[in-house]
Amino acid sequence: MTAGEVEEDEEEQEDLDLTGCICPKCGDGEGLREILYGLMGPVDEEKFIVGGCCVDDDSPFVGCVKCGWRANALPPSN
Repeated sequence: MTAGEVEEDEEEQEDLDLTGCICPKCGDGEGLREILYGLMGPVDEEKFIVGGCCVDDDSPFVGCVKCGWRANALPPSN
């Protein structure tokens, strides 16, 4: 993948919509964040969790900053 393709992929990526979802572990809806992977600059920690530089098929993509819950499936809605 070229640098141009990487930039194009980043532009096409949309934020994960967690509106109305609740954490299945602690019941909180305010602490849920999308988990981002890869080498990156500063991240808005009000919207994202930094997951590290390595990602595989089983890596979680959503988590809770309140209790530490992580999963590779969307949490339930309230």
